[in-house]
Amino acid sequence: MREGSIVTFYSYKGGVGRTLVLASVVALLSRWGYRVLCVDWDLEAPGLHLYFQPWIQQKFPGLTELIQAYVDRENPNWRAFLTPVRLPDVKEPIQFISAGIQDDSYVQRMQRLDWKTLYETQDLGNFLETLRQDWKKEFDFVLLDSRTGITDIGGICTIQLPDLLVLLFTANEQSLSGVINVAERAMQVRDSIPYDRAKLLALPIASRFEGRIEYKLAQEWLEIFAKQSDTPSKAGGLMSVTAP
Repeated sequence: MREGSIVTFYSYKGGVGRTLVLASVVALLSRWGYRVLCVDWDLEAPGLHLYFQPWIQQKFPGLTELIQAYVDRENPNWRAFLTPVRLPDVKEPIQFISAGIQDDSYVQRMQRLDWKTLYETQDLGNFLETLRQDWKKEFDFVLLDSRTGITDIGGICTIQLPDLLVLLFTANEQSLSGVINVAERAMQVRDSIPYDRAKLLALPIASRFEGRIEYKLAQEWLEIFAKQSDTPSKAGGLMSVTAP
């Protein structure tokens, strides 16, 4: 049986429409008959649940509770943390792991998770590796909504977990150089992690890109996108950019 693929959606800065793109891709894959899991790893600013809210009949604990249960040595079963999203005219529901229960204690519970310490003292890396293997066996696609910027959570989503890294950016130097640097770092660090991995592929996508009004400026930015993103000597798995 062919294993599924884990795809991380990442942006260096917010405001690029990353979560909306992910939710749209999830809906399309589900309508096409694929078994899909999506996980909201943007714990500090969760928002993926808002796109699915009209089709959620019952909410379940999410990623924050799953990791805390592991820390508390409860041997959690990740399936107990799935929230079904039942889109109209789709046979199988999307399976969703939210960032966590959004109550008054969420921020405090989320901030209590020290990811670096959990890797060093709680063997979190191997727990996540088990999750990764289970998810790839059970689903055709697993889509992760990553935290922006350079963070411990971002490192989990861009280095350890994905097979494909989708990099969304806007037409400004900080946004573009940020995702390129993260992709290069992910590919370099990935070679040193103690897990067997194929080459990480990265797909850069220009978001909120207007090429009809400022045509000349748009062409200049397209040349910049192509030059900075298509650099196999620096980041072997980086694909050429395709801008809408």
